[in-house]
Parts: sequence; C-alpha cells; structure tokens
Amino acid sequence: MKKLLTSLLVLIIHLQVHAQCETVTSESITNPGIYGVATLSEYDGVRNGTDYFGSTIYYPINTD
Repeated sequence: MKKLLTSLLVLIIHLQVHAQCETVTSESITNPGIYGVATLSEYDGVRNGTDYFGSTIYYPINTD
C-alpha cells in the first residue's frame, strides 16, 4: 500500500511539473525578449531559509 501511494505521489508531481512547462519552446528559450534581466541570490541578501536555499530570483530591469 505504501508503495502504491508513493507511486501515485510521484505521478502527480510529474504531471504538475510537466503542466507548468507546456509553453516552453525552442524559440522562447533562445529569444530573450524585450526585457533585460538581473538576478538576486541568497548571497545578495535574499531571505535565507529552507524554502529559499540555493534559489535565484530573476527579474526584469528595464520596465516599470
């Protein structure tokens, strides 16, 4: 029973991740768009903790 629940959980996570990436195409990856991008990391003062460990925040720099 435990193995079945684990398998179902893995399947649900896989489907959720796949659903978030449906709009990614080779064109959208190679075309950076109209905005410049900067980054912030934990070393730059982003809040630390287990939810943010090793995270990088990407944000547009030439827009309001």
